Amino acid sequence: MRIDYIMLVIEGNLDNVVSKKLISTYASKIDIRRVIQLGGRSEIQKRINKYNQAAHILPFLVLVDLDTDECPPILINDWLPQRNPHLLLRIAVRQVEAWLLADREAIADFLNVGLNRIPVQSETIDKTPELIMVVARKSRKKIIRESIPPSGETAKRGRDYNGQLSRFVMEQWNPERARKNSPSLDKTILALQKL
Repeated sequence: MRIDYIMLVIEGNLDNVVSKKLISTYASKIDIRRVIQLGGRSEIQKRINKYNQAAHILPFLVLVDLDTDECPPILINDWLPQRNPHLLLRIAVRQVEAWLLADREAIADFLNVGLNRIPVQSETIDKTPELIMVVARKSRKKIIRESIPPSGETAKRGRDYNGQLSRFVMEQWNPERARKNSPSLDKTILALQKL
């Protein structure tokens, strides 16, 4: 499909930064008309049929995490049995953080930890955000230790988890390297290259 602009639907801040980097790298002629950030996968699922209908007029890129679902094709068929061809639904296996971990050398350098702490197959990890926080606790950089892992018992993530990982995406993450270790990222890149 040949398009000039796209509506971007994402779960959160980190998905926004990752999506924009992928679009600027692999579909640079496409303008992002609007970003719709819904705060979670369940909110996207509630609205997916509306976006599918709207895709008759405006093309959409929707990025969601697979989370605990079995596999992307089942999720896509479940959500959109009659998918409009102008709605591109892409699934990050298991979470978008797995795509960041797939660039092993860069994330190890960013977190300032040994490469052996970064899994080779990040898509097999059920909870990649938790893994990143555990690894960040071992960082030799104080700023990483204090901003990515949670500091209190009630916090789920560190005070600057998204900020630090967004900085990593913008400054160091190389999706071309990462796609070699992440089939779902590779498929997303191939889909973007066809736009």
